[in-house]
Amino acid sequence: MKQCTLCKEEKSYNLFRTRVRNGKSSFRSHCKSCESKDQVKRARRRMEKDPKFKAESLERVKKWGEENKDRRQKADTCRRRNKYNEDETYRSKQVAAAASYRSQRLSAKPEWLSEEDLRKIDTIYRTCSKISNRTGKPHDVDHIVPLKGKDICGLHVPWNLTILPASMNRSKGNSFSGSHNPNLNP
Repeated sequence: MKQCTLCKEEKSYNLFRTRVRNGKSSFRSHCKSCESKDQVKRARRRMEKDPKFKAESLERVKKWGEENKDRRQKADTCRRRNKYNEDETYRSKQVAAAASYRSQRLSAKPEWLSEEDLRKIDTIYRTCSKISNRTGKPHDVDHIVPLKGKDICGLHVPWNLTILPASMNRSKGNSFSGSHNPNLNP
């Protein structure tokens, strides 16, 4: 074990790079992670000072991205998946955006919705995500009147949304029964 002089953490020797000085091999004083962060800081400072270096760097990155599209897309997908799994706010925004897109595609999101209505919809999706995290059981935002039902089509509006356990929502499918919504049965 060796202590990094930057982060002050004890780490395994395989987390340090080696260097050769005067014919002798030794481990560097900073761990690989700290060295990488330091390298990024130095490159940013140099980019701020030298516009030519910045242009060359951006061109190099662009060229690498074009040559390694599959690798880049795979890394981006992995990064988004990790963020989706770890960040509750990001996840609720993604789920809300997907629902909004589906409803617009089905012409189910009316143009007359106010900003307050849109905030309510966003709040419902955030609440659903929080309930899922707290209970440990997946929950879904359900359209009481389905957006694409057999006999009836609802709208993507706050008063047509409710939070249900995922298993119950999936068993319900695309069916509509006014009995589970007290506002629809006088």
